[in-house]
Amino acid sequence: MSSSNSFSSSMNRIDFIKLQIRIVLIRLTDASMGTLLNTIDSGLDKQWISAINIYAMDNQNLCRAQLSLSINWDEHNRQLSLGRSKITINPKSGSNTSIEVSESANFFEGYVNQNSLTIKWQVSVPANVNFDEACRVLGIKRAEPPTWAKSKDGIIIPIPEATEMAVGLYCV
Repeated sequence: MSSSNSFSSSMNRIDFIKLQIRIVLIRLTDASMGTLLNTIDSGLDKQWISAINIYAMDNQNLCRAQLSLSINWDEHNRQLSLGRSKITINPKSGSNTSIEVSESANFFEGYVNQNSLTIKWQVSVPANVNFDEACRVLGIKRAEPPTWAKSKDGIIIPIPEATEMAVGLYCV
């Protein structure tokens, strides 16, 4: 006799995007405050956030690694126009987190811990959005990207279930 456990779940596209970002922010940053996460959700609902960038900083405030979750809103809207409002999660993930997000977060967290780095994070706003208006409404402020310790190398990993999302992972 054999048995198997399989997990399969589907959810709205925007809810999937929000969940991936919430999971990474809660796991890797100090963004566990409900108000801040609700602000991020609001920015995503308005399509005013195109990426969440999490940076690993050394004791000289130089960036050593970056984990980025990016959203292509044109692709998102295209998928919705094709009637693809739901995403089915890969059962191999065992949860509502995509394998790509989970494994990238694991790697990034290990790198941060192994190298005694600190975390800082920022959001990116799409070019077609009025940045000042987005900052005012969302209560965020302009920030410069960090300075890298040296030339970075990385990979962009698409999320097959959500063609509008990708994970970027960069290290020096």
